[in-house]
Amino acid sequence: MKREKITIRDFAFGGEAVGNLADGRVAFVRGAIPGETVEIEITAGHKKYVRGKLTEIVSASAERIGSDCPCFADCPGCAYRHVPYGVELAAKNRQLASFLNRNRDEKCEILPPVGAASRNHWRNRLRLHSDGGGKFGYRAMDNTTLLEIGHCPLATKNLNERIARLTLPDGFRGTFALDDCAERGAVCDFDNELPETLTGKLGDFGTFCYRRGGFFQTNEAIASELARRVIEEVKIFAPDFLLELFCGVGVFSILAARALPALRSVGVEFDRHAVRYAVRNAKNFRVAERCAFFAGDAADAPQRYASFGKRLKTLVIVDPPRTGLGRKLTQSLLQSAPGAILYVSCGADTLRRDLDELAPGFVAVHSTLLDMFPGTAHFESLTLLKKRDTAQ
Repeated sequence: MKREKITIRDFAFGGEAVGNLADGRVAFVRGAIPGETVEIEITAGHKKYVRGKLTEIVSASAERIGSDCPCFADCPGCAYRHVPYGVELAAKNRQLASFLNRNRDEKCEILPPVGAASRNHWRNRLRLHSDGGGKFGYRAMDNTTLLEIGHCPLATKNLNERIARLTLPDGFRGTFALDDCAERGAVCDFDNELPETLTGKLGDFGTFCYRRGGFFQTNEAIASELARRVIEEVKIFAPDFLLELFCGVGVFSILAARALPALRSVGVEFDRHAVRYAVRNAKNFRVAERCAFFAGDAADAPQRYASFGKRLKTLVIVDPPRTGLGRKLTQSLLQSAPGAILYVSCGADTLRRDLDELAPGFVAVHSTLLDMFPGTAHFESLTLLKKRDTAQ
């Protein structure tokens, strides 16, 4: 394969380092650092870009550090363990700013990022794989090879202690999960009498029930800060009616109802099991009379509840998967025209796409990066959009 030297200019979205070949094509390579000159072996070539494997660091950056994980070179989970955390956080914030403001006349204010207190021991849920023989771990870069682990620096201490003494059932092959549950500690799919209901802690806000195998935030500290900031935005906007789409187990609706005693809300979630737990959580937090939850397609909800928007001051909270809102939902939001939208995103690329589609009716006012997944290529963001005829 052809080899070339390139100078790295930044980290790209997704965690790879980026530079340019002599012919001008963009080159992506994992493991390099901005400012370094490196040699790469081109592994995949396209008309405008290539991907390469790092073969030599010709001139190293002063910011390069040794990784504290022996699996870093082969594991796709982490992207930034070879640089200090401040470098990682700044790179992610540049990526968010680029997606939101590149080639746009209207600029969204990028607020200071919210970093993690530690790059390690935050992940309270792991999904591991086994190909048999009692061995287990992550899938390597090729998504096929089993990368055995006895410890993961991202995992909470409870999960790592469980990994150290974990024995798989005879003959097991497949995928399984470990959860660091608020009330039970580290639990595994193989545990006898494992309950259907687990609990996740959200800092000082308390604990929420969720279904075993269902979704709950994996980083308690940053998830708590995200919830706090969402509720602060809700209090500033002071809606009469809140519509939460992709509501999961109802966290934002429930906390908003506690913060605003007159607020009424509706949460919509495709997963009917999550809706069942949202109802249960609302009862536990004593706001059930003001928080309703329904299973359904989020794209249908804005139009269904548009009459509330005409009569009441309405705020919509959206927290979609990495695929984003989708055109059907953005068009529904444009037609129903709520007063404001709080967009919680875990994909800056799809966030930009959705903001472009919402631009005829909404202005992106400000956005904050919250590093929910330190060490990895991923991050969360919270963006406030206001209806154009009310935005200041």
